[in-house]
Amino acid sequence: FVTGGTTRLLLSNTTATFSSALTVGVDDTGHDVTFFGATSGKKMIYDASADSLQIHTNPGSIGLGIFTAGVSTAPNLVVGRSTGEYWGVLVGDRSAQLVHRQDETDSEAMFTKFELWGSGTGNDQWQWNSASNSGASVVNAMTLDKAGKLSTGVVKSTSATGNAAGAGFNTSGTVA
Repeated sequence: FVTGGTTRLLLSNTTATFSSALTVGVDDTGHDVTFFGATSGKKMIYDASADSLQIHTNPGSIGLGIFTAGVSTAPNLVVGRSTGEYWGVLVGDRSAQLVHRQDETDSEAMFTKFELWGSGTGNDQWQWNSASNSGASVVNAMTLDKAGKLSTGVVKSTSATGNAAGAGFNTSGTVA
């Protein structure tokens, strides 16, 4: 398909190339779109009836990667209600931060909470770790368990799955 001397759509036996904007559906009348991966069951789906995007990937693979060139001064990823109310992740050169932004101008305090949702009876915990660039040699700096016990420098290292192993913890990551 050519307009004004420019190829807008090129179909062959193996590929389709679009060199123009692609619109699926119209406002308030969307359509489902699925992109399949090379592995069975791995795909990205936009479900129009649920107004949601789902990414199905392999364990150990990046499901969604967002990379910027250079050091960003704005969050690389935001999730929230608007551009003024969100949780953001900002990655700089040798720094990273979580941003909780609210555009409220009243005197009410902002509130951020972290929750563990599970039905097990184990001693669930939050861990703050550091590791090498490859994610190896993970060292735990601080652990807070669901009972409110804060431990610093207790755990010597964690496995690749994040389970604690060292003084004060057993290999399943629960307090010994």
